[in-house]
Amino acid sequence: MSKIHLLDEQTIDSIAAGEVVERPASVVKELVENSIDSGADSVTVEIRKGGKALIRVTDNGCGIEPDEAELAFMRHATSKLREISDLTKIDSLGFRGEALSSIAAVSRIELITRTKENLTGLRFRMEGGQESGLSEIGAPYGTTILVRDLFYNTPVRAGFLKSDLAEKNAITSFMEQLALSHPGISFNYTADGRQVLFTSGSGDLLECAYRIFGRDITRLLIPADCETDLLKVRGYLGLPALSRGTRNFENYYINGRYVKDKIIASAIEEAYKGHLMQQRFPFTLLDIEIDRQKVDVNVHPSKMEVRFSEQSRVYEDLRDVLAGVLLKSEEIPELELSSVSHKTDTVSRTAEASPEAAGEVLQGANAEKDYPSLSMTDSVQKPEEIKMPRAPQPFETKRFERENIRKQSDLMPELVREKQLSIFDDKENGIEPVFTVIGQAFGTYILIEYKNTLYIIDQHAAHEKVMYEKYMKDLSSKQVSTQFLMPAKLITLTAAENDLFAGNLTLFEELGFVIEHFEGREWKISGVPANLYIADSEAFFTDLLDSLSEAGSSAMLPDRIAAKACKAAVKGNSSLSGEEIRALIRDLLKLDDPYHCPHGRPTMISMTHYELDKKFKRIV
Repeated sequence: MSKIHLLDEQTIDSIAAGEVVERPASVVKELVENSIDSGADSVTVEIRKGGKALIRVTDNGCGIEPDEAELAFMRHATSKLREISDLTKIDSLGFRGEALSSIAAVSRIELITRTKENLTGLRFRMEGGQESGLSEIGAPYGTTILVRDLFYNTPVRAGFLKSDLAEKNAITSFMEQLALSHPGISFNYTADGRQVLFTSGSGDLLECAYRIFGRDITRLLIPADCETDLLKVRGYLGLPALSRGTRNFENYYINGRYVKDKIIASAIEEAYKGHLMQQRFPFTLLDIEIDRQKVDVNVHPSKMEVRFSEQSRVYEDLRDVLAGVLLKSEEIPELELSSVSHKTDTVSRTAEASPEAAGEVLQGANAEKDYPSLSMTDSVQKPEEIKMPRAPQPFETKRFERENIRKQSDLMPELVREKQLSIFDDKENGIEPVFTVIGQAFGTYILIEYKNTLYIIDQHAAHEKVMYEKYMKDLSSKQVSTQFLMPAKLITLTAAENDLFAGNLTLFEELGFVIEHFEGREWKISGVPANLYIADSEAFFTDLLDSLSEAGSSAMLPDRIAAKACKAAVKGNSSLSGEEIRALIRDLLKLDDPYHCPHGRPTMISMTHYELDKKFKRIV
C-alpha cells in the first residue's frame, strides 16, 4: 500500500501549468489579457515557429513595481483580487494569479518592465520555474515578456503540439478575437517576421472587422444596438448570405471577454431560424454586457467558459432582441450578373466617389471601342484580336436608337442607389402597391413587375411561408382551427412518452389537437391542426412528442410545423391563375418576414431594368 506524501513545488507547478498552458496560443492569450488589464492601449505580439521557439508580448501599460517582479511569478499572486467577495464583481480578464507561474514552469521566461514613476526598468529571468537573473535595465514604460523554448523541460507535452502552422493559426485566431473584443486597443501581431494583424485602436468595431474579415464580409453586416433590463447588445449581425457550415463565425463577447457558451449560441441560432437553411450557422460580432454579479467567470482555468445566474432570461432576451434586428433588415437578394465589363466596373466604382465623375467615365466609355468581358474560363486573347459580334441590321438599328433615347441622368440613380427598391416599401408606408403580374415560368416561378424592377417569386416557398406564419400567429393568439378525424385514431405511448405527454397536454391542445385519454397509456386523437398537411396524424403527433423530448421544451416544435407547412404548400410545376397569384402576393405582403421560407430559403429574387439592359448589352 503506497503512502500519502506531498508533491514538490516543481511538480505542483507543472501540473498547474497543464491546466493553464495547453499550447502556445494559451500563453499568448494569458499574456495579452494581462496587458489589457494593465491599461495598455497598444500591444505588440511576436512569435516564431508557431510560438514554440519565441513569444514576445510588449505593452505600454502601467508596468510592475521593481519590488513586486518576483512576487508576480508566484502562484496565486494577483493585483486583481483582494478577498473572496471580489469574485462576484470581476471586471478584469485575468484574476487567478496562475498565468505567469504556470508559463514560467515550462519555459525560459524573461520580464522587462518599468513604471512611469521610475527612471529605469527591471529585467527578471526564470528557467523551468527557477530564478536565473535579476538586474536593472533601461526600458520604456510598460512591460515586455519573452517566452522561449516552450515545454523544453516537458518533452512529452511538447510532443503533443501540432505543426508550426497549426499552432500559429491558433494564435492568430486568439489575436483576432482579442482585437475584436477590444477595438479601442491597437494590436500589432507578427509571425516569423511577417505582419499578420494590425488594428488602429480607433474604437471602431466595423473598421476592426474590415481589417480581419475583409470587405466582402463587412459589407453584409447590419448593426445591432439594443438592450433589455438584463443585458445590452452592441455590434453587428451578418445577413443570411454570410452563413457558414460551422459555428466558428459566431463571435460574441461577455463584458469584453471572449467565451464559448451554449446558452448564447442557442439564442443566436434561434433568432436566425427562418432566415437560414438547415445546418447553416450565422456570422455574428456581438458585445454583450451583463451585470457582472450575474455572470460567473470563475468556471475553468482557461476562462473560456461562463455561467449565468438567470440562464433562461439571458436566452430569451438575447433571442428576442436579435430576432427584432433581423426582421428590420431588408433581405431580397439581387440577381448577380456573371460577367460585367471592365468599363462598367469603372463607372460603378467612380459613381461611389462622385456621380459627376461617373458621368464623364460613362461618356468616355461610349466613345471608345467596346470589347466583350472575359470570364476566368475564357481563352486569353489580345484586345486587337477581339471582334464585337453584331446583331442583324434591324435589331442593331433599334439598339442604338434606344441607346440614344436613354439619358445619362436616368442611369445614375441605379449606379449610386444606397437601398434597393422593394415591393414592400409602399406597403410599410400604408400605400397599397400596384404591381403587374407577368405570369409563371416553368409552372414554378411567378414573375411580377414593380417600380422598374422584375421580381421572380418561388411560389412554393412563398405559399409555405404564408401558411407557416398564419399558423404561428393563430397559435400565439390561441385561435388555431382544428380538423376533426373520422374515425378517431388510437395511439399507445411508452411510459416515458406518456409522462411527457400528460405534462404537456395543454400545449398540444393549443397546437390544434383534440386528444382524449382512453385507458392506461392509450390516447384517442380526434382532431389535428387545420391548414397543415397531415396525411398521418399519428406520425405527426409522435414527431412533435419526440421533438419535445429532445429539446426539453417547445423550442423545436416550430421546425416540425414548418415541415408540415412545406408539404401543404402549392408545389412547383403547378399552374396558378392570375387571381391565385395576386392572392398569394397579397398574403405575402402581410408577413413580418416575407423574404424567406420557414427553412431559410429565399422566397424571391429581383433584377432591375438597368441590370437587364446591361445583360443584353444595351448599356456598356
